[in-house]
Amino acid sequence: MAIFDGKFLKGILGDFIFKVVDGVQIVSKRPVPGTMKQTLETKKASENFRKSSMLGKHVRGIFHNTNGGMNETSYVFRFTSALTTALTTCENPTKTGYLFKRNSFGNLAGFEFNIKSPVKKILNLKPKIELNQGIMKIVYYESDNAPKLRFPKHATQCKLTFVVGLIRLKDGKRILNPEKYSITLKKNEELINLIDFSFKIPDGCLSIAVLFLGFYNGITLLNSKSFNPAVICDAILSPGTFTNQDNHSWMEMPGLDFD
Repeated sequence: MAIFDGKFLKGILGDFIFKVVDGVQIVSKRPVPGTMKQTLETKKASENFRKSSMLGKHVRGIFHNTNGGMNETSYVFRFTSALTTALTTCENPTKTGYLFKRNSFGNLAGFEFNIKSPVKKILNLKPKIELNQGIMKIVYYESDNAPKLRFPKHATQCKLTFVVGLIRLKDGKRILNPEKYSITLKKNEELINLIDFSFKIPDGCLSIAVLFLGFYNGITLLNSKSFNPAVICDAILSPGTFTNQDNHSWMEMPGLDFD
């Protein structure tokens, strides 16, 4: 039986083994000798894994252009594992389907796109993420602990890009062109007063805020597959039900809805 410790699942659930390695949730298929009839628990675990794989593909698609396709090898597997953990904890105990809350995907906060170049070793303090009345605010407030950006060798400036991806879980759609804001920071320049962005978030959407760091020497991009820092700052589900009253373009996610 798997146990949820508040952040990770540990143990066996259906056909899957959940464990934590170096602070990362890992999900693997449980080897079963011979043939075995699927129990309800096994079917749920299999369905969660299937939906996590599909959802992960679409979320990655939202950020693909900003990420530049420079993905390290464990990125897909680690992200699917994190989504499986989230969906498993959102199972509705009284009926089939899922019971989502504001912070149901909170375990995605801090997810590093590239574990070889984690943002946490480059930026000592992530910005504050707030979602109130349909507005997501990304900001650094004045404090004693000022944000500091560590520049790699030869880098003279850094482009910080904030992107908010939107997922409509209930009807299986995702945003086609996510909203984004960027600033360019020169080496030794203060960051504290430069970050204050607002994104409009429709009701009933999972909003995933991601920070990408692009380092340059002059106009030459220094990022590569082994050095491409990006991190999920937070993932929040906005309250209410989506109504088609916005200017976003949406893309179908065939076979994927959580109604």
